[in-house]
Amino acid sequence: MSEGIELSIIIPNFNSGIQLDDTLASIFSKGSTVSFEVIIIDNLSIDKPRQYVDKYPQNLIVFQSESDSGIYDAMNKGIKLARGNWIIFIGAGDRIKIDQIILVFEGEIEQFDFVYGNVILTKSDQLYDGEFDLKKMLYKNICHQAIIYKATLFKSIGFYNVDYKIWADYLFNLEVFFNKDLNVKYFELVFCEFIGGGISNSQKDLLFSRRKKKLFLSLLMKYWTMPNIFIVFRYFLGIIRARFLNGK
Repeated sequence: MSEGIELSIIIPNFNSGIQLDDTLASIFSKGSTVSFEVIIIDNLSIDKPRQYVDKYPQNLIVFQSESDSGIYDAMNKGIKLARGNWIIFIGAGDRIKIDQIILVFEGEIEQFDFVYGNVILTKSDQLYDGEFDLKKMLYKNICHQAIIYKATLFKSIGFYNVDYKIWADYLFNLEVFFNKDLNVKYFELVFCEFIGGGISNSQKDLLFSRRKKKLFLSLLMKYWTMPNIFIVFRYFLGIIRARFLNGK
């Protein structure tokens, strides 16, 4: 971390073509009162991403191109390079809303550990997905383009578990919501226009799905509080009730 850089914007990239240019344009097209860096973790793309990267201020961009084992490996590499006090992850093709993010940093952001807003799903023009609590988190995840993480979270919780190829960020976010000692804040703002259509939209994380119930119970044992017990109990009761009604 560095006191001179407030926000690290991490972009995993793989043969995204002009979509990478669209994302960088959304970052640099408007002035920002927030000091930031852009970290592009490229998986040996063959579509010459530097032709887009070189159009923008090089003193604000870190470009690393090497083989990785998936998006979360790339995100972990970005975290290790990040010098900002806060981190946001966006995909090539997404368009970040710098003006909305500036509003968050104008407040007392340092009192929080995890702040989030919304994204606009560009294919359907829908807003996703409002305020979350642990109950909602057990059924769906916050879009990672809508989250600004305090960098120290990745020291206290750890990096993304690369065993989960699609939902490692879901597991990380669940741990945040189970841990009542962390200060989480929702802002009714749009942080990003999310292009969607990535692997998380088209596939399921089979390993995560198989382990999901055990992961919930493991987090409950780690963060054993009466509210957490009640919420998880209600979740499992709902599953049992649904199976009974479906005759399974």
